[in-house]
Amino acid sequence: GMRVSTVCQVNQGNLVITRSTDSPSGNVALDSTNVTLAKFDVKAVGEAIRVSTLTVDATDTSGTTDWTNITNLRIFYDGIQVGTTQNTAAKDTDYPITLSFTAPVGVTKTLEIKGDIKSAAGAADAITANDKIAARFLVGTSNAQRLTSLGTFNFPAAISGGNALTVVTAAISAAKNQSVGNVSVVNNQQNVTIRSYLI
Repeated sequence: GMRVSTVCQVNQGNLVITRSTDSPSGNVALDSTNVTLAKFDVKAVGEAIRVSTLTVDATDTSGTTDWTNITNLRIFYDGIQVGTTQNTAAKDTDYPITLSFTAPVGVTKTLEIKGDIKSAAGAADAITANDKIAARFLVGTSNAQRLTSLGTFNFPAAISGGNALTVVTAAISAAKNQSVGNVSVVNNQQNVTIRSYLI
């Protein structure tokens, strides 16, 4: 009989990154800490992928504000910090962070950039109200390893950024709620509204 040999080709795996639908947008309070600046969904397709470094930066996408640095910029994979913290991260400066995580095939994981919405002491231009901050991952260089077919590729292949956040000062004020009148109550009553304030 005649033997037929077949060639089996492995499709090379990839790691897909997309900005999460719940990546923060809008306002962020000045001096707030451990703030998620950008959130992404990552999913390995074809095979598991190990990532060895990611390059992160913080920028002002509007091009109009002049803050010079942000503090404690760091990366979280699946809720756990990976790599070191950039205690003082200068605006528009690339920070390649050595880390290690393996994205399992077919499972969506989260990748987050977190930071504190304040500048280091003595900053030339400290972050103030109305400044805009956008955090992003820059294009990688052979930093993702295919664990089955081997070989490396660039992750991400294009800049992946979060939404621009606008810094606001969180002032809280309280006033009597005029829709609730003065109340007279009998002793020993429970669950009675005695005051109402609008904050």
